[in-house]
Amino acid sequence: MMKRICCFFFTIIPGFSMGGDGLLNTKESDASLLPELVKVVDTFADENNLQFSDVTKLLNRFVFEQELIAKGGLGALGKKSYLDLTSSKNKIFLADGREWIGGDNSVQQVIFLLNGKVVERSSEVGVIDSLTVVMFSSERIQTYDLKRLVGGYFIRREAERRN
Repeated sequence: MMKRICCFFFTIIPGFSMGGDGLLNTKESDASLLPELVKVVDTFADENNLQFSDVTKLLNRFVFEQELIAKGGLGALGKKSYLDLTSSKNKIFLADGREWIGGDNSVQQVIFLLNGKVVERSSEVGVIDSLTVVMFSSERIQTYDLKRLVGGYFIRREAERRN
């Protein structure tokens, strides 16, 4: 069962695919490490009596649910883009020098960035792994960067917010 879980998990990651034989294929040079990882996850699941959904949730939390550290009220979003964690609005400082300003920081919003630019409407995308998803809520800002395969969240602290 855990082999199936790990294969499912890794097939959502760019660069990995499932072969017709049910084995994991990868373009990466560290493909030989995957069987070892499957063994470790399998042992962990067995020792803790975990089901498929339990392990999937744990793996997702491990990869995408880290609290990220902000500096000076800003959260890094890629190399040259930043989230404003103290604004009364949902705000992103984009790499090209422009600002994206959304609703009040109490408004939940989901924003998609493609190659550092905000996607304002539906469009065809050539390379989906260049996509970053930003989710604003009143308590935190969650990010998922599909190119770097990282995710996490920044806490919005009430005392730090300015108008």
